[in-house]
Amino acid sequence: MGHTVDNTMIYTLQFADDQEVIAQSKEDLEYMCRNFQEEYSKWGLTMNTDKTKYMSLGTDTNYLEVDNGDIITGCTEYKYLGSICTKDGRDIKNIRHRVTQERKVIGALNGIWWSKDITKKKNRKKMIYNSVVKSVLIYGAKTWSLYEDDMRVINATEMDALRRSARISIDRKTNEYNRKKIDAPDTILD
Repeated sequence: MGHTVDNTMIYTLQFADDQEVIAQSKEDLEYMCRNFQEEYSKWGLTMNTDKTKYMSLGTDTNYLEVDNGDIITGCTEYKYLGSICTKDGRDIKNIRHRVTQERKVIGALNGIWWSKDITKKKNRKKMIYNSVVKSVLIYGAKTWSLYEDDMRVINATEMDALRRSARISIDRKTNEYNRKKIDAPDTILD
């Protein structure tokens, strides 16, 4: 049962009222869920099996049966602490979600980006970019496994914000020129 990380066996991850259980087999997971239900009942708590899901890596995801005939259905992805976990282990759904969120922020700030009244002198646009836009895009990025295609998507989204903040129309200047103009690093993940 569980998973070994640096000589420590991890059985469960907990945050507020969310709990993630880690097991090596379906039987171990059913056993752990029954134990959790027993322990919860001692404290007057119940497991909401309608909202509870499980995901299995490498095998088909059907259902788990726990005490009282309760059924926990399987899934191919779920959201935990703002990150989307998928059966294939890729982070493309997380990246797409973050890009969508950043595009919403960029659109909401469009008036600020194109404004001539906000001067470059005090780097206000760069401060807005770093504190609002960049943080939205790279939330959770330290845990991503990035592929070259993923980096292209991230960089294209970042360049949209940089071009707008520098008041540059699309296809007029190179990405390197845009980065230099607002003193941005070579990549957003720096």
